[in-house]
Parts: sequence; C-alpha cells; structure tokens
Amino acid sequence: MKISPRFAQDLLLCLGVHLLLLVGMGESQAQEKIYGSGDFILNDGPVFSDTGISIGCSTTTLSSTGVWTAMWESGSLIPESNDKLPHSINASAVNGTVSKSPDQAVYDFNTLVMLTATPDAGYIFEKWTLKEFENVDLRRSTIVLKAVFNYELVAHFVPATRIISVSAVDLLWDQQAVGGSSFGTFTITNTGNAPLTVASIDYPAGFNGSWEGTIAPGSAKEITVNFAPTAAGTFSGNITVNSDATAGAFTLPVSAVAQQTYSLTGTSSFGALQTSPTTLTYWQGSTVTLMAMPVPGYVFMNWTEDRKILCAEAIFDLEITREHQVWANYLPVSRTLKVRISHSSGLKKIGAMYRGTISVMNTGTVPVFLSDLRFQGKGTGRILVDGNRSGWIKPGSTLAAEISFKPSWLKFYRLRVHAIANDLTTPVEWAEVLR
Repeated sequence: MKISPRFAQDLLLCLGVHLLLLVGMGESQAQEKIYGSGDFILNDGPVFSDTGISIGCSTTTLSSTGVWTAMWESGSLIPESNDKLPHSINASAVNGTVSKSPDQAVYDFNTLVMLTATPDAGYIFEKWTLKEFENVDLRRSTIVLKAVFNYELVAHFVPATRIISVSAVDLLWDQQAVGGSSFGTFTITNTGNAPLTVASIDYPAGFNGSWEGTIAPGSAKEITVNFAPTAAGTFSGNITVNSDATAGAFTLPVSAVAQQTYSLTGTSSFGALQTSPTTLTYWQGSTVTLMAMPVPGYVFMNWTEDRKILCAEAIFDLEITREHQVWANYLPVSRTLKVRISHSSGLKKIGAMYRGTISVMNTGTVPVFLSDLRFQGKGTGRILVDGNRSGWIKPGSTLAAEISFKPSWLKFYRLRVHAIANDLTTPVEWAEVLR
C-alpha cells in the first residue's frame, strides 16, 4: 500500500513508534536526524535511523523511563499489526548469549521487553539484526522492544581485538649531562575493537617512566619518559609495553649519550677574564678559549692553575678535563734592561785582540726597543762592534752584540757600554776594566 507524503506525515504524528533503545537514567536524550526521502509505509512497527546507533523519535522521548523510541528508516516495508494480539520476541546468537526480561515465549500486545546480548570470552558485541529486514541493525548491546510484532533478532559478536602500536617523534637524545634530567614522549595507540589494558612499561638502564591503565578502542595515550644518567656513556635499548594486546608492535627503540660536565672559574686581578663559549658548565673534552685583558698600567704575565704555569699568551685554549680554576696574572708595566759583558781573555800584550760579547736582557714586563749600543773605551785603543746593536727585546729575552778591542799600550782600559732605549724605567750603563 502506498500513500501520499502529506498523509504519511499526518499519520506519523498520531501513531508513535515502538522500538526502544535502553540508555542510562538521566542521560541526555539527543536525537539523530533521519535521512532519506520518499513515501513512508506506515504501521505500528518501529522505524530506525540511518545508523542504528543514536536513534531519535518522531513523537516523544521517554526520558522518564530511560529509553528512546525509534523509527524505521524511510522506505522500509513492515506489515501493519493493529491486531492487539500477543506476539513473540525471539533472539539467537553465536559466540555469545541473549537474555530477555521478562523471559517469556509470547508477550501481550505493547509489553516492553528488554534484550541483553552478552559475548563469550574473547568476543565483543557488534550489532542486532532482524531477519526479515536486512537494512536494519542496532549497535547497542541492550535494547527494549514493544511486543507489537513477531520479532526474530540475531545478536552478532566478533572476536575481541586489542591491537597495540607504540610510536615517537624522537627518542634519540644527543649529549646529556650526567646527573641531569631530560624528558621525551611516546604514544601507545589501540587500533583494536576492545579496551587495551597496559599492566606496566619496562625501560632500559638510564631511562624511566610510570603509567598503567586502559586505552579505549581507537584511542591513544601519551607517555612521558625521563632520561636521568648517573654515569657517562652511551645508553640504548627498547621500551617494552606489557599489555593484553592481541596483536601489534609493543617495543620502541630509545638511545641517548651521557657526558660529564665540569665548571670553569677564573680569577683575574688588575684585569678582566673572558671565556668563549660563555656558559656555567662545559662538556668534558671540550675546548674553551680564555682571554686576559689587563687594566691600564698593567701587563698580562701568564695563566696558572694549582700554581703551575699553563700558558704565557693572553689568549689561551684550555681543554676541559676536570673542574678548573685558573688565574690570569698581571704585572705593573716596567721597562728595564740589564747589560752583561763576557770576553775570551784579558789583555796580555800590545796588539793582542780582545774579543767579547755584550748581552742586553729585558728584565721588565713589556717589550723594549733597543735603539743603540754605544761603546766608549778609555785609553788608547779602539772598539770594533759587529752584529746587532738595535731591535725589539721581549720581556725575559736578550739581544747580543759581538765586540773586539786591540790596545796600543799595555795599561788599564775601561770599556763603558750604554744601552739606549725609549721610556726606560732606569737608564742602563755598564763598565768593565780591561787589564
């Protein structure tokens, strides 16, 4: 029998609907939109929504009884059943059982009957289907029906699956400080159809974390893992998730490198000290550049540690091998020279050649430019000078000049030497008597 759309709509407002889905008392009774178009075949039987999961009602929602009324999908063909006679509600199942409340062979017309599908071990409920109507299925394990039709239902069960996978963006640490702590994350995902229970998680040495619980089907849980090394070295292994998974990968590789760090402190009087890089601690084996900068009136002398000289250069590269405390040492600016004469032998006879060396040492703290060595011999004779007699002399260094002297008379001679340089703190003059 086919009727017009307008007439079908009028009848829907009067007849009501008769398949009920059980929900918890007090839950929200949200309705689902019914899709489809065309004429309805009206009757006293139920009409489902397009999914059979969230089911709406065309007339009323029975929130006081904790159930929803439902509608058949448009276009379904159900024979009219206005006979007011008793009807049967039968249900079958494989890999599970079905219970009815009340449990009777037949029911008076309009009696409410609750059906509950219970899966066997290792299975979960999937859906209800009605044998007469292939396009009808329900996804709740407990439903309530009105006895307005002879129902033949089938409860379908499928094997329970808990498929686990673990993943991480990056659980590979570079250098981490011994005694420090850093964190990373990984994710446990359940792509099965049953809840996944995680009992514990095992971590390789150096890593730790803690979580146990249940992950719903299609859900994921992010886990925090901590790397806290107590010694230097390379740490690696697998994170293992212990669960009731039926399939999937449950291990995840993790690795990290731990290295010792040391502090570097420096003391600098009459100047400043800089390090590069500038940090509070440095990796063992790394190199730090130190730079000494004296204040005006002072000059850098050397770097020392534990009273041992490390370097005499103002810029110094130090390899970090332990806790370091270095000193930048400075001295007041001074320019002093010291002259020394050495000769091969004394004067013995007229015409004998005297040979010797003039040594000029810089005993100050800054370089000195020696501009000239002047020699003056008293008495008859002459002084011949060979070699260098000018140039820069670094602190602690010596400039030498060869001299020769051939007297014309046997008597006492005095050789006087003048070291000429700019800005000398003390003028230098040295004399020796030749016999």
